[in-house]
Amino acid sequence: MQIFLQNELDSKASTHTKIAQNKDKISDKIDKSDKIRLDEYLTKALNTSKSQVLNLIKKGLVSLNNKPCKKGGILLKENDKIHIKKQDSTLDCATTDFITLDSIDESAKSTDFTLSNATNSSATKPRPKSNQHQNIHIERIYENSDFMILNKTPFLCVHSAPSLKEPTLVDWLKANNIMLSNLAGEQRAGIVHRLDKQTSGAIIIAKNNSSHAILSSELKAKNIGRYYLALIDSPLKERVIIESKIARHPKNRLKMANIDSFHNAPQNLLQSARYAKSEFAPLLSNQANGITLIAAKLYTGRTHQIRTHLEKLNRHILYDTTYGFSLESMKKESKALLLEHSKTFAPRVFLHAYLLYMPANLIDSSTTDYVDFANAKDLAHTQKYHAFCASVFDDMLQFCLKIFGKRQFDEAIKIPNILGLFDDEDTTTYHKSTT
Repeated sequence: MQIFLQNELDSKASTHTKIAQNKDKISDKIDKSDKIRLDEYLTKALNTSKSQVLNLIKKGLVSLNNKPCKKGGILLKENDKIHIKKQDSTLDCATTDFITLDSIDESAKSTDFTLSNATNSSATKPRPKSNQHQNIHIERIYENSDFMILNKTPFLCVHSAPSLKEPTLVDWLKANNIMLSNLAGEQRAGIVHRLDKQTSGAIIIAKNNSSHAILSSELKAKNIGRYYLALIDSPLKERVIIESKIARHPKNRLKMANIDSFHNAPQNLLQSARYAKSEFAPLLSNQANGITLIAAKLYTGRTHQIRTHLEKLNRHILYDTTYGFSLESMKKESKALLLEHSKTFAPRVFLHAYLLYMPANLIDSSTTDYVDFANAKDLAHTQKYHAFCASVFDDMLQFCLKIFGKRQFDEAIKIPNILGLFDDEDTTTYHKSTT
């Protein structure tokens, strides 16, 4: 049995390229008498959920022996070949790398099988398997006896899920014998807030229950906040605030939706919706291709909040196909840049939690480089705050340097510049929820 995974950014010519020699192999054969369904087989082989596999089939991305599959119940035979043309974000808890795998078969049902992917600063090296958590390198931005701030790598899930078989951030923390709070349960030990799998950047980890409770309270009071960097597919000419109610999309469980955009929304959807507020400001824009670097400020912390609110503006983060990004809709120059970039780095949603701030009284007294947040309107108290920066990872950094230039990029992401973008409220456009 052979399974071929091809990213949608690959050129047609590369579809026939032999990459398999560099990937993991499982050599056992399927017994001729076995009756194995396509969807059940892919669920095991890809370490994902059956619903996600069926979604791939529904989108026409799976073919068997060079013929498109329309049903998941097809019975497989010995030496069948499965080809998957995979979109970046279709499998939230699987790989996003370009992979060809030979000789995957029935043994995959019981084998600890992890697809190769990127989890370090270069976003190009293989993902460690489940017994190699200690080999994942994660930068510690700050640490004391109560909590730590890490720079989470892209392609790393924060905590485990039923369909997830690959290492997580929590696994790494435990493998490094870090004391963790258990207020959120064993699977989410130490996790005060989360980042999406493909999103990189600053994340707080609580080492004990007391600090976890305090940090959660400060987050709720908006005394701890985050500023993000994102690359979007078209210009944003002015600062804008989006306010809407967000809930799980009724037709696509992999994404969230702005419920105020739905006419006659069902009652259960309205009841599950939660208020969300984001502010976006342009940092740099390339006039030739329209690609723009923006800063995003969160006033609330909902699932996929930035991605959902940008969709409301008809803007999309590069590679975020779940929320509407399309390579084919990009200008010719932009498309060429992305295709060239994908030869070196695995495509992922270009969203990075760049700046995290918190009250100075939570930080060791020896730390003196405070930041003035006196004019920040969302802070509950006038006090000193400390800001922590999470370095931009190489995949996103190199792309920014190529299209904007080093001097312009370095200047744009300086802390005073990021904070200064959100001081004057007069020029901000509001988009309020109508529900």
